[in-house]
Amino acid sequence: MPGPQISFLPDGRRLHLHHGPIDMIADVTGPGRETALQRAARRFETLLEELAAELPRLRSRQGRMPEGETARRMVQATFPFASTFITPMAAVAGAGAETILAAICDGEG
Repeated sequence: MPGPQISFLPDGRRLHLHHGPIDMIADVTGPGRETALQRAARRFETLLEELAAELPRLRSRQGRMPEGETARRMVQATFPFASTFITPMAAVAGAGAETILAAICDGEG
């Protein structure tokens, strides 16, 4: 599988982040836009690899708390529904988006 693909869409404004099954579009407005998008791109570079490293845990209902930031978000999002059959994979899209958003917001601007 090719590595992360990070590029701007034809509009030149929105950042397209793609790697395997992950496909996101990010945009930022206001001061610090360029550096915020750079932070998003840097954070995205390892996102899929981090999730893949914890995949057995993320595919099961219970187990140890994962190490990765996004995997932890997934477990926390599905924890309230643990009494029914749900795995953290139900929260993969939202948790991935929150991880990129946190990177965007973690700096000046």
